[in-house]
Amino acid sequence: MGIPKFHCVHYAQAEHKTNICKRLAAVIRYSASHRGTDQEELFLRLKGELSDVSGILLQAETADHVLLASILYEIVQAHLGERHSPEHPKQKTAFGKVNMKRQIEEYYLTCDCYEATSIDFFFALRRMAGQNVIASSNLAGFYYVGMEFVVKNESGGPSGKYVVERNLEQAAYYFKQAASSQPPYAPALYSYGYMLLHGETGELDAEQRMEESERYYRMAAAQKFHHAVSGLGDLALLRADRLLKQSGTEGRSEEIVRELAAAIGYFDQAERMGSFWGPIKAAQFLDDPAYGPYRERALAEAGLTGEQTARARWKKAVSMGNVFAMDQLAMLDLRLGYIEEAAEMLEQAAGMNYPNASYHLARYFYEADGLRPDEKKYRRYLEKSSYEGSARASVALGKLALSDSAAADTEEEKIRQQRLASAWFQKAKEQNFSCFEKDVYEQLRQYK
Repeated sequence: MGIPKFHCVHYAQAEHKTNICKRLAAVIRYSASHRGTDQEELFLRLKGELSDVSGILLQAETADHVLLASILYEIVQAHLGERHSPEHPKQKTAFGKVNMKRQIEEYYLTCDCYEATSIDFFFALRRMAGQNVIASSNLAGFYYVGMEFVVKNESGGPSGKYVVERNLEQAAYYFKQAASSQPPYAPALYSYGYMLLHGETGELDAEQRMEESERYYRMAAAQKFHHAVSGLGDLALLRADRLLKQSGTEGRSEEIVRELAAAIGYFDQAERMGSFWGPIKAAQFLDDPAYGPYRERALAEAGLTGEQTARARWKKAVSMGNVFAMDQLAMLDLRLGYIEEAAEMLEQAAGMNYPNASYHLARYFYEADGLRPDEKKYRRYLEKSSYEGSARASVALGKLALSDSAAADTEEEKIRQQRLASAWFQKAKEQNFSCFEKDVYEQLRQYK
């Protein structure tokens, strides 16, 4: 069955996910109480067979009906994204030789003239995907992530939303088609290589996927596409990690050093090409204790001199405007004792509405046992972080409400704070479904 032409409920949208999970949880609870379904047995069967499909299932060790609902949602979402589709067009799947200048001009005339959120843009991409490399690649991107387009009918017809569900088969088809052009189109080469690496393109084993991914990354890197250069570093690091997990690493130290040298070399190259992922990946490499015994030799083999520290690389990523790097640099500065620098960086990142930065300001500076205790600022930054999506902040606010309840002078105030705590914990549950963290889930289980 094809995708309905018009529909407003999109299963992957956050506001619908919450309601869907609530209904799934109700079904599971009913099934357990009225049908005798063993939730623990269901959880163990899912974990044994489908852990690679759900990130929550992979991390969790036990599950109640609420967490099971979120796990089932992820499994269904993955299944729908991988479903076979009747939408494959009849045209050939290879472009061959193209005039890229004309392709760009054609794309701007036929597709880019529409608003990016308009349904007309999506249909233009569909029309042109068989003859325009850029249209094919951009259409693949929409299929990869899923997208909601706006329908505006100025002739009195139906208006509303047109939702393109995530469809990995369609994404792989159009990325591969776009990657077949001569000269090659670097974004499509990289994107198809990324899908290969993450097992999203078909029936290939892990080694085949890595080999094919590297081939596509190298073609994209040859076009000076910095994401592909950073991706080659990821592949080298992945190979090094595999070697480190094998027994007898002493005899493999040269191989490990060679792969780590390749990784840091690619990250450094990506940084010089203007990619913030280059210094971010390099900083993570330089700060990871697992690579400690091999790091100096790897840096020497890569020919890197000067200041090779995680702090220097985080600073470079910060200079490129990356808010994640701001937060990570602040956390490193706290460890190293650069308190003023850490506070300034967290304030800057919090001002850019990065929830982790607001939470870290509250936790490490303004909490009662923090560096600069201030109850008003503690609550304010927790509320800001929670509003921006942090489940950890919502849990902390729930705990505060419980403390206020215990200290309340009247029964009315005590009940009010208890209800407020329940609301914060419920919000934290819903936020944690969107980006699951096991320790947050374990904390929430204490406050049922």
